[in-house]
Formats: sequence, C-alpha cells, structure tokens
Amino acid sequence: MNKESTLMMMEAERDQAELRVLAQINSLRNTLNNLENVIKNGEAISESQGLQGNGDYLDIYLTKLITYNKVIEQVKNIK
Repeated sequence: MNKESTLMMMEAERDQAELRVLAQINSLRNTLNNLENVIKNGEAISESQGLQGNGDYLDIYLTKLITYNKVIEQVKNIK
C-alpha cells in the first residue's frame, strides 16, 4: 500500500471516529438533559436514566480519533 492510499484510508477512518465521538457527545448531552428535566420536575428517577456506560463508548471513539490523528501525522512525515 502506498503513502497516498494509506493516508486516504486513515483519514476516512479518522472521519468516522470523529462522527462517532460527536454522536456520543450528543447522546450524552440528551441523556443528561432528560435526567435534569426529570429531577427538576420532581419525577421519579431510575438507574436506567443514567449514562449506562455511554461514557465508555465516548472514551473508545475518542481514543481511536486521537490514534488516527497521530498515525496520519506519521504517514504525512514519511518521505
């Protein structure tokens, strides 16, 4: 695989990881907003209204995004 195709593949993977990070941020934001509304309205809350491991997914995709960014920089520096 040549440098250009490797770079294209890594950039595509990075873009997907970035979209997943943004989607997880939106999901977490929605979950927290819903929980805040339930509490403010004095409604009964349950454990299922928590993050339920969604923070783990954010960490996974964030790590992938960081890794792809590092790999892309390394590939760009190959002569």
